[in-house]
Amino acid sequence: MKKSLFFTILLFNLFANAQPGKEAWHWKFGQAQLDFSSGAPVKVSPGPSFFSNACANISDENTGQNLFFTNGLSAFDMNNNIISNSYGMFGNNSTTQTLIVPWPGNPKLYFIISADKLAGNKGVHYSVVDLSLNNGLGKVTIKNQALTPAPATEKITAVRHCNGVDYWIITHSYNSNAFNAYLVNTSGINTTPVVSNTGTSHQFFAPGNDEATGYMKASPNGTKVAVGIFSDSLPLIEILDINNSTGIINNPVTINLKGDGGAYGISFSPDNSKLYASVYPGDSISAIYQYDLSSGIPATIIASQTVIKQISANTGYGPRTGVAYALQMGPDSKIYIARMSTDTLAVINNPNAAGTACNFQWYGVLLGPPGFQYAQYGLPNFIDANYAGIQINIPDIQQCNTFTATPIDAGSGFTNYFWSTGAGTQIITVSNPGKYWVTVTNTQGCTRTDTVNAYLLNPIKTDTLACDVYHANVTQGGVLAYNWFDANHNPVRNFTVSGNYYVDINYVSGCAIRDSINLTVVSSPHINLGNDTTFCKGNLLLSAFNPASTYTWSTGATSSSITATTAGTYWVHVKDANGCTDSDTLIIKPELTAFNFAMPNIVTPNNDNINDVIDFGKYQFSSLQIEIYNRWGQKVFESEGTDAIWKPSGDEGTYFYTAQYRIDCGTDSQTKNIKGYITVVR
Repeated sequence: MKKSLFFTILLFNLFANAQPGKEAWHWKFGQAQLDFSSGAPVKVSPGPSFFSNACANISDENTGQNLFFTNGLSAFDMNNNIISNSYGMFGNNSTTQTLIVPWPGNPKLYFIISADKLAGNKGVHYSVVDLSLNNGLGKVTIKNQALTPAPATEKITAVRHCNGVDYWIITHSYNSNAFNAYLVNTSGINTTPVVSNTGTSHQFFAPGNDEATGYMKASPNGTKVAVGIFSDSLPLIEILDINNSTGIINNPVTINLKGDGGAYGISFSPDNSKLYASVYPGDSISAIYQYDLSSGIPATIIASQTVIKQISANTGYGPRTGVAYALQMGPDSKIYIARMSTDTLAVINNPNAAGTACNFQWYGVLLGPPGFQYAQYGLPNFIDANYAGIQINIPDIQQCNTFTATPIDAGSGFTNYFWSTGAGTQIITVSNPGKYWVTVTNTQGCTRTDTVNAYLLNPIKTDTLACDVYHANVTQGGVLAYNWFDANHNPVRNFTVSGNYYVDINYVSGCAIRDSINLTVVSSPHINLGNDTTFCKGNLLLSAFNPASTYTWSTGATSSSITATTAGTYWVHVKDANGCTDSDTLIIKPELTAFNFAMPNIVTPNNDNINDVIDFGKYQFSSLQIEIYNRWGQKVFESEGTDAIWKPSGDEGTYFYTAQYRIDCGTDSQTKNIKGYITVVR
């Protein structure tokens, strides 16, 4: 038979679009809860009051199960109870940001990063939650370890390292322009940061320490960081580059808002092309701005400022009811906005789109019955820059029988290539089957190695035996047409009759092969254990007999038949001499009416075969002990057998009995002590 040589090529695509995934399925904030597991936010009946700010949640990245949440002072398990040893963390429930970061390589361990409010004297600390303890509800095992010394701002974010495994935790010092990037790997947190002194100094301006507040967020692709400087004196938004291989932050683009209040909420769009901010350009209004980052030119970015929404606000100091505060990207790629002291979140439905095409909704998600102040300043803080590193595509390159040299392309967008052949170019050629690997390095110094596998493919088997039907599938890449013996052109066929079948496969390259199969089709066993039934105890013969076959029963028996004596599920697998199989299942449901036992109260032992005796064997007892006494207190009957039968031999009249019994039916049991009277009438 002719065979074709195929090459499977693995191409690399760096920095694919990303946004929070299942780890962000559950949100608890203010006095509200949302569940994104259905793909859209669904309100959950409010539980206890959570917190106005500083909230962070985490769910299992694989299953989406809600794990725990925190306000920086304590951590709370999935049942809203305080996690053991978490109370008294050095955070504050009114700081702008708290963050939960997974411990790489340790799926049960998480870091809580918390900051003091308004550049207080505690700075930034971390604690560790171990979810392998307390039956999965967790315990804080490491607490209040120093990270960024005081004074520090309330801004905390994280970026996935370009190796797709580790993280950078990023904080900002106060009275300083220092960004602090802490590497998190399988060993834990390296508390010696990569310090980048760049951009504006976040510092004290009368009348308050406002510049300590405001959000810091990273772009989903992990290449940008933006901060909102919430200041009455110098309100700014800054956008900077981050090298997620080294942790270095630089190249600030500074946007002067020229008014009091400044920027608070910050979020990038999922495709990294837009930045959104909630700002306070004046005492009487607030606004949501959009900036287009796609040009990469600072002046163009600043000039692209677009007002997405302008909001009237209460004047004066203090919370401004209804205005926009925190922004957070959801797992559905929409951006949600906290509206202070309201029952609603605003939402940007299409954040990748420019201007009003972003489809902003001021009344986006109702958090509960109208009129209650569910939302406050904050929304849960997640790691938006949580992409999984280099992604993979798998195209096929097909060759004919001759191993003609074929280009293998490692992809573009990289600065260095190193192949197993020793080549350092983007494209190499090969002429033999085998494995080839390439290591590529991007502009930030991250590397990834992958393998190209050249192998021989045989579309269908030469000879085979099938049970009832044979499913032939010759689907493959690079094919122009499939031509079967009967002029059928479908690559997927079902055959129920023995015979010799062939297909001609014509490739777009001009190559062609014929593949054939000598097929024998035999009938499988057909097993029927009968209809489902009910009883607690009984004798039901189950037969699966089939000539020259082997049997495997749910009871462990290997005979062709068994006797079922109790309620339960019985199944059998049968395999005949050809290797064909069949199975069947019979369910005997518990006959729970057996628990309604009532002792007969009259016996007529006159030998008419009607009510002559009491037959206890028909009542499904698992155990029985009974004693019967005549009117003078003399014991006339006693038995400890479940199949006892009492036929009175004494006088007519009233007899007294005591009995203890147990009835087992399925997984349920009933045990009782009873006593009473039986009348004998002859």
